[in-house]
Amino acid sequence: MDQAATFAHMLPKWTGSDGLPLSWRHFVYGMSFIDRMSVRSILDTSAATRAGSAVEEDYAKWRSSLEPRA
Repeated sequence: MDQAATFAHMLPKWTGSDGLPLSWRHFVYGMSFIDRMSVRSILDTSAATRAGSAVEEDYAKWRSSLEPRA
């Protein structure tokens, strides 16, 4: 039930009028998408936490490595 509720909450356009996923394929792909979004959020939070306590030179070096290169 938790997964069905999470799916309906996060992907409402992929649910029917009964609140259930449109198909099993929608459900499987949607749940893997939701899991990836969750992990990205956790990684973003942990990176921000680590950056907050980093030495300024180390933070500047790390931040410059994220910028796109021409």
